[in-house]
Amino acid sequence: MGKVMVIGCGGVASVAIHKICQNSEVFSELCIASRTVSKCDALKEKLQGTTKTKITTAQVDADNVEELTALIKKEQPEVVLNLALPYQDLTIMDACLAAGVHYIDTANYEPEDTAKFEYKWQWDYRERFEKAGLTALLGSGFDPGVTSVFSAYALKHYFDEINYIDILDCNAGDHGYPFATNFNPEINIREVSAKGSYWEDGHWVETEPMEIKRVYNFPEIGEKELAALIRRIIPDAERIDRRDAVYLDPNLIQRTPVVAVSAVRHECRHMGEMVDELLSRTEKVFFGQKDDEKENVLQMEDRLDNLEEAIRSYASDIMQAGIDGKDADMLEACVISAGDLERIGDKGKRLIDFYEYRKKRGDDFSPEALSEVRRLFTDTRKAVKLAINTFGPDPFTAQHKAELDALADHIRDLEAQLRASHASRLSTGHCSPEAGLVFIDVLGAIEQIAYR
Repeated sequence: MGKVMVIGCGGVASVAIHKICQNSEVFSELCIASRTVSKCDALKEKLQGTTKTKITTAQVDADNVEELTALIKKEQPEVVLNLALPYQDLTIMDACLAAGVHYIDTANYEPEDTAKFEYKWQWDYRERFEKAGLTALLGSGFDPGVTSVFSAYALKHYFDEINYIDILDCNAGDHGYPFATNFNPEINIREVSAKGSYWEDGHWVETEPMEIKRVYNFPEIGEKELAALIRRIIPDAERIDRRDAVYLDPNLIQRTPVVAVSAVRHECRHMGEMVDELLSRTEKVFFGQKDDEKENVLQMEDRLDNLEEAIRSYASDIMQAGIDGKDADMLEACVISAGDLERIGDKGKRLIDFYEYRKKRGDDFSPEALSEVRRLFTDTRKAVKLAINTFGPDPFTAQHKAELDALADHIRDLEAQLRASHASRLSTGHCSPEAGLVFIDVLGAIEQIAYR
């Protein structure tokens, strides 16, 4: 990456700075800035003999936008990592906009006189960062942050579908005092003394601080008392949009549930045809620079979201009506497939985002790199079409399965080859690091389409 500026030098900042210095090949330079520069100097002295990262320090008032802006412009980091107090998020974001630098934080903004978990103040900056061509990555601490990564990894590698996740946090440390915190004590107290909330029957329900408690036995830690801060968020079933559904006739569910299962299968094929069209339009944008197709891709992705939700809701109604055996197995397979098709739509939209990023930066892929990406995309589209055909009237034979498995293996091997080819270009200076990162992300998105 190059140079990063860390604002703050408390407990969390110290941990992050240690980690930065352990990855000198990514973070070649580091500027530590805080109101108390002596703390920055002490940390620099502790680390500078153990890392290749070049460390500098600076004094700054994180409440002062002009002072922050001047320092950022002077140091010229590629990104600012805000590890100061949440009260200071907005001033640091203002300074990043003024200096033209990317922004990352670990905790949402809170006014000093209002303890409330809410992102509305920072979301108001979205359009300004977007117009400036800058990224503001919010909530990249532990929860949200690390837990978000864990959840995404679990969905990608272990589950076909996740409806909700319980996140249980505890501190394994114990220094014998009744109150222990591993980040700013004031913020910690504000969190645990704030009212809890959960979503039920279409609205938020508030609870008194620490009202909902239970004891949980954590692996390798033991029993700890937990208190609910935010509880399960349940989708509102009344908002399900079935306008794009062609075959989901509610009358079939009570009259002939078996025929309703067949209707779900037909709807999955319809959804597959929509996915194929979305990929066709995505190809025109990404490889043919057909900007007039971008909006069509985004609209189709929204329609796929609605259709997947409609299929899940309809299937749930069928199960309640009563089916079993092969029909239940078929229904379950269709619901899983609808989820996979919806995620392919997400990846198509992601490729449009990458196209916009390439276009905005002007760091386009080399002809060789673009040709490699197109090869992978073309083979992936073949795999998607073969998979969609399983919902057709013809039986899915062992020969069809063998053909699909062979193509999937070929795509995995091809992606590995393209990554190796990219590494060679990067090592010889034929590719910039930032364009290289986008290239790897594009390969990953296309491989995920094939995986689904």
